[in-house]
Amino acid sequence: MKKIVLSIFLLQAVAAEAQDTLKNFNPSLQAPVVLQYTGTTTGYYTGHNSYFDEEWAEKYYISGANQVVGVIAWHSGAAGTYTENCEYKVYGVSSSGLPGVSLATKTVAGSSINVAGVASYTAFNSNVNVSDSFFVSFNLDDYAHNNPGTKKIALMHGPAGSRAASDTVKYGRNVVRWHNHDHTTLDWKDFYFDNSTPVLTHFAIFPVVAFATTSVSNYATNGTVKMGGIYPNPATGVMHFEWHSSNTGTINCTIMDVTGKSLKRWSTDVASGSQVIDIDTDSFSPGSYILMVDSKEGSLAQSWVKQ
Repeated sequence: MKKIVLSIFLLQAVAAEAQDTLKNFNPSLQAPVVLQYTGTTTGYYTGHNSYFDEEWAEKYYISGANQVVGVIAWHSGAAGTYTENCEYKVYGVSSSGLPGVSLATKTVAGSSINVAGVASYTAFNSNVNVSDSFFVSFNLDDYAHNNPGTKKIALMHGPAGSRAASDTVKYGRNVVRWHNHDHTTLDWKDFYFDNSTPVLTHFAIFPVVAFATTSVSNYATNGTVKMGGIYPNPATGVMHFEWHSSNTGTINCTIMDVTGKSLKRWSTDVASGSQVIDIDTDSFSPGSYILMVDSKEGSLAQSWVKQ
């Protein structure tokens, strides 16, 4: 059934020469938002609503020896009690351009999801091998029948217009899964074309990549800037990564722990072209961390380990 609308934060890893790349928004420059239906239809475009939509997914591209290790997601909503679980997932891409085979699932308690509009990191139980293109998603599951509680949860997204109009040639860039009673057949719809939500946006859910190798053809990119794999990884003292941009400007770096808590933030001026960025890790205890780099062209993230 066609919906009636009553009103109206990165990352993919691709080879350096790839052309079909995602132009995602930068959440440090374009703060994630969440839109709500009004009138007889209530709830969030990308969360609990009276349509009982269940899942939202964003498509990314990858090539080379890389793996997805987790997701960074922004959530908003309303506090309350919640008894059911939610999921972060990775899907392959079907021939239709919509989500295909499920590659990984991470189950989390809905009561633990932070709806304060801040970035949170969730790791998958094991690294996920992906190739060519893939989706990462947030799944509320069947709350229409489970009556999970009073808490309301939404996946945030970029402000309207944060997705370029030229990007609409890519059907299935971001998608929503409608509620149905046959969960063996998932009812995916293109968010812009099929859902009566003609908002040019990107969902604020970004995969975090682990580089299996470090080479000139092994980058995280958003089509404009590229970030090479951290080396050495594991790190013992100073670690490095290569940054490439066609523009001068400032990059904002954030190191987070595995819970998504920010541990260190700093800014660095960069010139056009390629350069190596150094990071002193002496102040960090042994363990796993996330490096997220924000530039005006977009956001990129990868995991690293302090030895």
